[in-house]
Amino acid sequence: MKTKANIASPLLASMTREELRSVARVLGVPRGKNTKDTIANLTQAVADGKAQVKMVGYITTPVTPEQPFRKTLFVKKLRTYKDDKVLVSVPDPIPDPAQS
Repeated sequence: MKTKANIASPLLASMTREELRSVARVLGVPRGKNTKDTIANLTQAVADGKAQVKMVGYITTPVTPEQPFRKTLFVKKLRTYKDDKVLVSVPDPIPDPAQS
């Protein structure tokens, strides 16, 4: 089940201590004694509606010598204030009858 905290957690976990402290200060959220406490306080602030999170996630193919560019397979916008939205989705491949 998607919750506001589930959406915010990866973003907050990727932030540096200074970034977390700055965001907490602006939102008026207690910083906590350590990074883990600050993340917990900010996660609660998102759950309480004091902050909103919007992230866009991409799934792409890796760059290889044969394919020197990435191919986007899937894109989804995750938001705490609206429903999620799929922006790009690769359809299931059509089965090759010769391989059946």
